[in-house]
Amino acid sequence: MAKNAKKKSKKNKQQQLYNTLQLSIGFGINVIILILLVQAFYFAYHFSYDVFSDTAYNINDSADIAVTIDSGASSMEVATLLEEKGVVENKYVAFVRAKLTKATVIPGTYVLKPSMTLDEIYEVLSNTEQEEES
Repeated sequence: MAKNAKKKSKKNKQQQLYNTLQLSIGFGINVIILILLVQAFYFAYHFSYDVFSDTAYNINDSADIAVTIDSGASSMEVATLLEEKGVVENKYVAFVRAKLTKATVIPGTYVLKPSMTLDEIYEVLSNTEQEEES
């Protein structure tokens, strides 16, 4: 009988260890999922805020930046160029904003500033009466 009790006790301890390990792993996975969800919501909120708010990249920077848009440039190419030149902070925000506002960019050379909002930038880039530099 003592032998049977030891076997049961050992089996119970193994089962308890297994249950504890299973619970710990499940808890860890749930924590990781929660952290990922919070990060996803944080990113989505800030991305949406940047797309729909009318704020400038750098309100204190009034430096003139020459930007040349080539004929046939796609919205993403224009957004990438604006990011590379330092006119906008995020090319994806500029791309989505251009698509949402259905901005038509006219090829040419323009003078833009980081203190301009995306609406102001796309207004300049789509203005047919804008004086272009050659």
